[in-house]
Amino acid sequence: MREQPNAEALLEIARDVLKQDILPLLPSDQRYNLLMVANAMAIASRQCQQGHEPEQEELKRWQQGLDSDALIQPCAVEMSQNIRAGLYDSPDGRVQLAKMLVPSVRQRVLESNPKAL
Repeated sequence: MREQPNAEALLEIARDVLKQDILPLLPSDQRYNLLMVANAMAIASRQCQQGHEPEQEELKRWQQGLDSDALIQPCAVEMSQNIRAGLYDSPDGRVQLAKMLVPSVRQRVLESNPKAL
């Protein structure tokens, strides 16, 4: 078992210190940079909470949709090529593409900007 606080808690503590203690001391032209760092830390924390399961589910979904056993990057390349070739232009094709992509997009938004959902 890991020591406490864990990675998520450490990121949250560091982020709070940055925003509450350091941000007010910075000149205005540097505040944006600190806010970007704080946002990156929040995303990393949410990714830690989710673990690797979303990535594994995405890969499985893409492999099934493409009838492939490739890793995620080759699947993304193949999907892009299929889109450009018009393979998903039919109503059934759009449904198939949506089944592969919508859960992935939703997961990414949950990690990067959960308030948007």
